[in-house]
Amino acid sequence: MALTNLLITIVMILALPIGYLIAWLCEDELIQGRKWFILLIALSFIGAIYSYFVSSSVLGLTFAFILVVSMVSLIMGYDRNKGKI
Repeated sequence: MALTNLLITIVMILALPIGYLIAWLCEDELIQGRKWFILLIALSFIGAIYSYFVSSSVLGLTFAFILVVSMVSLIMGYDRNKGKI
């Protein structure tokens, strides 16, 4: 059980640098695809909540990973020079 919790922690921590990497590699697409990231965040949140109630930990971890990566990418996609997202 401790090994499973450690693995879950490592996977969720890796979601942050992966989100930063996606934001760094795809700057132009982040500005244009903002509405799709918002949709992806909403669906991932709903999927994570659903999998919590169904008690499917693998599915919940997948949705949580997608949620974190999408949120980081959306936040880092903010164009500070133009003041728009």
